[in-house]
Amino acid sequence: MNNKNGHLRQFGRFQLDAEKKVLTFDEKPVEVQLKEIELLCFLTENGGEILTKEEILNRVWADSFVEESNLSQHIYRLRKIFKEFGETE
Repeated sequence: MNNKNGHLRQFGRFQLDAEKKVLTFDEKPVEVQLKEIELLCFLTENGGEILTKEEILNRVWADSFVEESNLSQHIYRLRKIFKEFGETE
């Protein structure tokens, strides 16, 4: 999933640049909110690990208080994006 630079993560036809906070599909930018990119960065940096809601909330929203429903909404949007591009698993 990661390359030698450590900040580029490839999954399916998507590529995530964790440094620039950009998601591409077949080298074309995908419109994604910043918090969703940050969430995706955290999830891909911990690929294969089981993460608790608290760990995710503390990392992605470290500077603010948020409801768990925010996490659910952002995960829903990411899944919707992957589904739109035909990447569901």
